[in-house]
Order: sequence, then structure tokens, then C-alpha cells
Amino acid sequence: MSAPPPVLPEGLNYIAVIIPALTFSLLGAFFGGILLPLLIFLFMFSTPASRAHPVFVLNVCIVVLGLGLAAINVGQEWSNLTTPNVAIPDSLTLANIALTVVSPLVIDSVLIFRYIAFYPRRATPLSKYAQILAFPLTIKTGRLICDTLFLVNLGRKNGQGSIDVLASQTWFRNPYLVSEWSLQIVDNVYASSFFFWKLSSYYEKSQATFIVRNRSLISRIRGLFAIALANFVFPLFLNVTQVVLITRDTNYARGAEVLMANMYVSIFGVLFATVWASGNAWGRNNSPQDQSAMHTTFSDRPGYLNSGNEIRFAKKTLNSSRTATMPTHYLAMDVRVNQTAISDAPTGTTSMSDVKGERDEFAHP
Repeated sequence: MSAPPPVLPEGLNYIAVIIPALTFSLLGAFFGGILLPLLIFLFMFSTPASRAHPVFVLNVCIVVLGLGLAAINVGQEWSNLTTPNVAIPDSLTLANIALTVVSPLVIDSVLIFRYIAFYPRRATPLSKYAQILAFPLTIKTGRLICDTLFLVNLGRKNGQGSIDVLASQTWFRNPYLVSEWSLQIVDNVYASSFFFWKLSSYYEKSQATFIVRNRSLISRIRGLFAIALANFVFPLFLNVTQVVLITRDTNYARGAEVLMANMYVSIFGVLFATVWASGNAWGRNNSPQDQSAMHTTFSDRPGYLNSGNEIRFAKKTLNSSRTATMPTHYLAMDVRVNQTAISDAPTGTTSMSDVKGERDEFAHP
């Protein structure tokens, strides 16, 4: 039987304790340092109207949540490194674990806007929204139940030892965490598949009527598609890694590091989409050349209608009340396409080549 490790002098600690503490503190400082400038850019490129949008409010909330978690992690691990003889209250550690476990669910709630992005609120009945959101809300409810059961089970064991020790003991093949992370994979796959499917159907219907919104429409749509793809691929890879680690690796620290990285990658994906879209809108609104081109190209030409914050294209044989529209406001993944107007447009009205030719003619008379 091996002898217990010797007691270290005051102020010293074991390497096995220092390495995880140093890793978590570096991760918290790194991700928190990235979030702060992103938050500044988010407000810099936003407008008073966009700040009232639900997606913007949710983005600010998840940034504050990410910064708070980074501060807690850095402070807690710094205390472990500098004052190893002073025990950290179990309540603080339990709160840190709870925020880390529940935060991915809060962040993924922003994905709900992907489902309703193609269905305008004024033109979509509540029954349609209920059909669209029934499955994702059911999945998120299941995830919340799994997280709650895990935290309740961990809280009941409080007092039987350090929370860190209990978490490491209950980590390996924990049924609640395995179920929650598996549901997270299903949630993200379904949300992204729905979004990409609606984008593809939108492009198919564009053969009947094509939406023209400034000369950089195609580049913005491609950028949106690329960001949506990145928001799907990287979190999915990390989710699968979490499930593999919790079922095959007994090291609690490695799994917690991947969980922490996955949470911040999801935050970055949503924020990059918002900053990218808001930056494009800010650039268009503050570019005199772009604004003048918009007015001369669309507003003063037959077949082009400028209505408030929308730019509409209509073939001369197409009734203006049945034109396809795309609002100029883009925020994160909230792309609002008037799907009813697109589906109601008469077939054979125009083609993409016709639109391109007319746009080139109007842009370069």
C-alpha cells in the first residue's frame, strides 16, 4: 500500500493541482479578453433601432454571461494558485459549475430566431409558429431537465466533500450530462438543417422573382451562409468531443476545458454574425456613394420601388403588391424574408440573368 503524499510547506502546492488551475485561468483570461472588444464593436456598429431588437438584447446578455464566467474562473483559479491553504466556498464553486452547465442552453436559445427568420410576424399566424417551434422547444425543455437533475444531484452531495472532488467523481459517464449533450447535438443539427433548407428553398423560388437589395446583396448572403455554417460545424465538433470524453475519459478537467471552450465558441459565432451584419448596415448607412447609388439605381428607375427601409424589385408585368421583399435590417441570423410574397409571385416573371442584365443597365446607363 502506497504511503500518502507528504504535506507541503505553507504556500506550496502540487503540480497536479497547479496545471488545471493555470489552464482554466488562461482560458478564462483569453476568452474574456476576446469578448470585451467584441462587445464594444457590437455597440459601435449598432443603431438605436437595432439595439431594441430581441437578438441584440440576447447577444448582450450572453456576452455579459461569458464575461462573468471568465471573471469567476480567473478569480477562483488565481485563489487556488496564490493561496492554496484557503478553501474556496463550495457555494461559489457550485454556482460556477451551474453557470457553466446551463450557459450553453441559454446561448443556443438564440437559435430560435433561425426558425422564425423566414416567417414575418405580421403575416404568420400563431399556429404556424407553434408548429415550427414545437420540436426545438421540446428538445430545450429536455436539456433543461437534464441540467436541473445534474445540479440537484450534485447539490445533495454537498457536505460529503469538496465540490471539485464530487464533480470529478460524478463526471465519468454521468447520465444527465450525456443526455443533455446528446440533446444539444440534436438541437444544433436540427436548427442548422432547418435554416439551410429554408435558404435553399428561397433560392429555388428566386427563379420566379428575384430580390434585389443593393449591389452587395449576394456577397452578404454568402457571408451569412458561411457564418451559419461555421456556427454549426465548430460547436458540433466540440459537442461530439464532449460526449466522447465523458464516456471514455475519467479526467474531469479535460472535459471541463472542452465544455468551456465550446461555450465561448458558440458565443463568438453569434457575436461575429451580429457584428458582421451590423457593420455592413453601418457601412451602407454611412457611405454617401452607396446611398446615392441606391437612389439613382433603384428609386428613379421603372420597376424599382423604394419603400422606407425596404428596396423592392418588380418586373413591369408584376403587380407591386406582389413583389418579393427583403428588409434592409440584418441582425445575427435573423434574416426576414417575405416567403408568402415569394411563393405567390407568378412563375416565369423574370430570371436571374434578366435581373442581372437590368441591374447592369441601370447601374451603368
